[in-house]
Amino acid sequence: MKRFLYFCLSLGLILILNIIPTTRAKANVSNSVELNILTASERGTYYAIAEDLEKLVSQSAIDLDVIPSDGALKNVYELYNHPSIPLALSQLDILAFMNTMANDDEDMRQQFEALRLVLPLYQEEVHLLAHDEIKSIADLNNKKVAIGAEGSGTSITAVMMLQNARVAPQQLLQLEPLRAIDALRKREIDALFYVVGIPDRAFVEEISAEDRLKLVPVQIESVPNDEFFSKIYSNTTIPAQTYSWQAEPVETVAVQSALFTTDSENCQEVGKFARLIYENLDWLKQNGHPKWQSIEFDLNDIKADPRLSTCVAQELTS
Repeated sequence: MKRFLYFCLSLGLILILNIIPTTRAKANVSNSVELNILTASERGTYYAIAEDLEKLVSQSAIDLDVIPSDGALKNVYELYNHPSIPLALSQLDILAFMNTMANDDEDMRQQFEALRLVLPLYQEEVHLLAHDEIKSIADLNNKKVAIGAEGSGTSITAVMMLQNARVAPQQLLQLEPLRAIDALRKREIDALFYVVGIPDRAFVEEISAEDRLKLVPVQIESVPNDEFFSKIYSNTTIPAQTYSWQAEPVETVAVQSALFTTDSENCQEVGKFARLIYENLDWLKQNGHPKWQSIEFDLNDIKADPRLSTCVAQELTS
């Protein structure tokens, strides 16, 4: 199973490294600093969170360009390889995976070591969606399962969840969320994973009770002497009626999201950007995506993180 895990993920990484990012042209704003931030699908929570940040910092002469992408995994590679992109949203399990792969890959090690934390954000919930006959993750043995688009954080987390549950699907398909929902509705696949902060726009807008789809419980099995799963993942609950078609609460797993950078030539601007977020969390809670309600910044915990950006540390302690 471990060889299967590394094969799937390594193949995805090889494909990602050959992708050249595109950014959208924006009009120049006089006397402003321009920063680019990588998110994910324009219908996803990352994108909505970044749009909230764009509104916030526009009041302080920062022109934040919100760039859609294939997701959290691709983001960390583009952040390292493209100095014009100083900010990216991603997941902590991706860093853990990179750290593991770095033992045998010098380029991966350099990319991993270059990543710096700007701020921790919110917990992202694992959504496992299926028809009624799928009662648990164990029922995915010998099934066709969508694990997110190439470059998505979902692709990492989904394979980790399957490995932890010792489940071997017949086929893993890399499909973006809307395509996966449609394939599930048509029974072309048996289930789909999607890791995203609740409530997710696609699950709100694209699924109805008439589809007769449901969220399947996902829980972490304890592993003796394991430090990976216990540090990266936590058990949580998707409350009832998070989605109109979801009558009951569903137990699942969450992974921490965060905002990352590299200590590049944009370091000072990124530090000021972080301070604006830190000092205006109440505004974001009042005016932004519901996920802001779950965020509480602990300055001592942030400063204690060994990956914290030098410029962010200076701004938050000045």
